[in-house]
Amino acid sequence: MTPARPVHVLLVSPLPPPPGGIATWTELIRRQAVGYSDVDLNIVDTAVRWRAVHSTGAVTRLCGGALQALRDIRRVVAALKRLRPDVLHLCTSGEFSVFKDTVILRAARRRGVRSILHYHRGHLPEVVACRGWRWNWSRVAMASADRTILLDRASLAVVGVAAPEIRSALIPNAIDMAALDADIPSPNEAKPCAVGHMRIVYVGHVEAAKGLRELVAACAALRREVTLDVVGPAEVDFRAELERSAALANPSFTMRFHGVLGHMRALCYIRAADVFVLPSHSEGFSLSLLEAMACGVPIVATRVGAAPEMLEGEGGDCRGVIVPPRDVGQLAAALTGVLDQPMAARAMGARARARARELYDVHAVFRQLVEMWQSLMQNRLGA
Repeated sequence: MTPARPVHVLLVSPLPPPPGGIATWTELIRRQAVGYSDVDLNIVDTAVRWRAVHSTGAVTRLCGGALQALRDIRRVVAALKRLRPDVLHLCTSGEFSVFKDTVILRAARRRGVRSILHYHRGHLPEVVACRGWRWNWSRVAMASADRTILLDRASLAVVGVAAPEIRSALIPNAIDMAALDADIPSPNEAKPCAVGHMRIVYVGHVEAAKGLRELVAACAALRREVTLDVVGPAEVDFRAELERSAALANPSFTMRFHGVLGHMRALCYIRAADVFVLPSHSEGFSLSLLEAMACGVPIVATRVGAAPEMLEGEGGDCRGVIVPPRDVGQLAAALTGVLDQPMAARAMGARARARARELYDVHAVFRQLVEMWQSLMQNRLGA
């Protein structure tokens, strides 16, 4: 039954700037909620702005993160008192955030507010396998929420076995296909490569955990003229390391860093690619991968997070090539296979685009969120 009034949702999540997967998702959901009369959405912005997004050292995150956690808790508690929402929807990357997450979720429970803990990383299988404090605290955080949203089937499966008391659901990330088709610039606006070069594109944070060392080594091993375009924020030292590796590699290999670009300019580079690559060691549900699917670009990605279920299909219905993380040889072989078979690669890209439109368009995904919010509101009103 449709509720007689809108569901009042307090979304605790980062907004851009700086760029990032969760922030991009939050902005997309905020825009989508404007068109829904049955949702009243308020946001507490938890974006990290006291450090560079690529400064992810444990000491930096613990010291500065503790102060930010106190600020976020204070602001959320104030919003709970002022707005009196039906549902608190808390987005998290897990890891050190589990302590803050638990405090916020329990504050909501004390006020009779239903809550959702929404994981935006695919690290839970590794966390469960290692056990230890990370899994213990993650389990406490999930138990403090009425629902837990996960992004990939592997996480849903391991949580179902390791913590059957947790009420979890699978809801993917989303993309606005209509906006992308209407607004994306021409691929020709991306900086041109030298004539005859094949273009490989990576979009995301430039850090070791994203597999950039392996990607540079794989590109250097290709026996052809290749340009690697890297779009995203990078630490000076790590960028210099990659540039030194490229300089010592195959002289036919060119690497270009473009830094942080606006969303549409980044999409422009994706559309211009012969291959989009996501070589991460760990992921949740990558928005840059989803954008590459929506652009119909051939894709090579590692078997992490939701990438397999996004790209793999039955028989000849694959929508991208999946390789093991950290495996330079298989990554190079996959890139060679895609570049050597352009017609098959284009067909693969077309299937990926169809998949994005069918399963991940924002209208369908947002409806799943609304149904969960309304269900929790009805449970609260009936309590």
